[in-house]
Formats: sequence, structure tokens, C-alpha cells
Amino acid sequence: NHMHPVFSEMVLMWYVWKNNLKSSYVGFNHYRRQFNVSRLPNKGECQMYQVMNFGAQTIYDQYAHCHSAKEMDVMLSCVDGRYGKDNPYSKHIRESHVFYARCCFLMKWGDFVKLCKFLFPLIEDFAASLGLPFDQLEPWIEKAHNEFANKRPDYNVRCVGFLAERLI
Repeated sequence: NHMHPVFSEMVLMWYVWKNNLKSSYVGFNHYRRQFNVSRLPNKGECQMYQVMNFGAQTIYDQYAHCHSAKEMDVMLSCVDGRYGKDNPYSKHIRESHVFYARCCFLMKWGDFVKLCKFLFPLIEDFAASLGLPFDQLEPWIEKAHNEFANKRPDYNVRCVGFLAERLI
């Protein structure tokens, strides 16, 4: 997909969800990282690739340090707009030190659909809040080069993928 540089693994998740490529279970490995399935998850369970603990840093602090507090603030504003100021999603990002990394997971189809119905509207809200098109790559690349000129713009163009990883 032409939007992979911005959305990372989310392009495949979107494709599977939107095209209803249904199976009993759905899961994704990172293209460089794979995990072993110890058992198939039950409804409401999710197997993840890696749990990281940031120690003194919250998920918010770590993102702001490595990427951009501005982007995270916009995303949290989108989350707060949909789920209220005291929602558990924003609270987790602002307060938790535990992060499930790499967008690698395995879950039952129904749980995957719930995740997508949560995640992708927030990504659309985020793009709209920034005034960027959901489906055009060039404006995202331009944004990354303007905002991250000295901080790896070709890497930080993946902002949606990085933010989605924290929301998952």
C-alpha cells in the first residue's frame, strides 16, 4: 500500500478488516520480528509480542522524547473527544509505564473487529485534526520533513504507526 511509510503495519490491519478477511483468529507479526504462539487465545484475550516497561517514563513521555509531544497531544485530544476527558485509554498513555510493543498480536476475529472499530476512527480523527488527507502520502512526508528536519524525518513520517502502536 502506498501509505505504508506513514501507517506501517496498520495498512495490512486496515485491509484485513475492511475486506472482512474473516477467520477464527487474526494476528500479525512485525516484518522483522515474529513471536511464537503458545496457545490460541480465548475471547477477550490477546497474545502480544513484547511487553516493555519504560521505568520512570510514561508511555506519553517516551513518545514525546522519541517522536513528538505535539502529535501525541493531538491524538489524545482525539481520544478524549470520542471517549471523554477521563477515559481509560488516555489515562493509560498518560500514566502507565507499560507498553505492548510492535503491533504484533493474535486474537479472535471478534476482538480484532472491536480493536479496528476503536483504532481506525481515531486515526482518521488524527489526520483530520492535522489537516492531512488519510490517503495521500506526500503531505505526510512534507509534514515529517518540516517538523523533524533534524530528527530523522524519514523515520518519523511513521507517526500514525507509532501512535497506533501505543493505542493498541
